[in-house]
Amino acid sequence: MSPRDLLEALETIGDAPEGIERLRQLVLQLAVRGQLVPQDPDDEPATELVASLQPNLEALRADGRRRRKSKGMSGDPKPAPYELPSSWMWLAADELGVTVRGVTYKKSDASDNPADGTLPLLRAHNIQQSINYDKLVHVPIKLVNEQQILKVHDLLICMSSGSHSLVGKAAPVRAESRSTFGAFCSVFRPCSTTIAPYLAYFFRCPL
Repeated sequence: MSPRDLLEALETIGDAPEGIERLRQLVLQLAVRGQLVPQDPDDEPATELVASLQPNLEALRADGRRRRKSKGMSGDPKPAPYELPSSWMWLAADELGVTVRGVTYKKSDASDNPADGTLPLLRAHNIQQSINYDKLVHVPIKLVNEQQILKVHDLLICMSSGSHSLVGKAAPVRAESRSTFGAFCSVFRPCSTTIAPYLAYFFRCPL
């Protein structure tokens, strides 16, 4: 459906059962396909942006290989689900950053109270609309490598939890805090602060 088709069908769809929700979905589909507004030919093509990100991405990957704690998120290349404007492109997540696994620790290693030689550790319940720092446990620094220290613009993601509603939840790290995260979580670390806000929206989208 084109924007013109949408406008012509606006009244009919709006009056139908669940019409408002259908309109929202149609607008979203047009937007993500680049069909909602005319494309500006002066916009920087995605290929140029991606090329400019490569040095940062390679540095992150090299550090991850040395630490042996990060790995990519994508598997085999998937076919594009639909055609995009010529200046856009499809990318897998691991072409824009790296994934870092959380810290594995024994229950006996964790303490509710901070102490010298420990770091606060975030878990799944700390991921809501934003990151909260409630009910933290503290684990020995010796269990944590530098890759597992949270950084501003990281996206903390719940990978597994006893609560189904938490799985897949993500929130960006917005402030400096020398803390880490548990094994049921992962971090997606963008290769550039330029794309970090966009990725935060993407990972938090319920769709």
